[in-house]
Amino acid sequence: IYPHIEARYGVEVALVEQDIRVQPAPPEAAAALHLKARSSVVRVTRRSLDADGRILLASVNLHPAERFFYSMRLRREGPKGAWT
Repeated sequence: IYPHIEARYGVEVALVEQDIRVQPAPPEAAAALHLKARSSVVRVTRRSLDADGRILLASVNLHPAERFFYSMRLRREGPKGAWT
């Protein structure tokens, strides 16, 4: 999605922050996700920032905890072996 943000708005995404936590489902979310009241959900908050720290895009997503899976790969790239 970052290349689309950059192309459409003429900005460069310099940093992406992501927070993941488990919490009780808010009543409206539980109903929308067809969960029992106070079931656990995984809350994923993402922020895309420019080089000056301005937020370009932010999102909050709730996922039923029992159906959530997270996987991540890191690869070294470039001459200094930076992780991407």
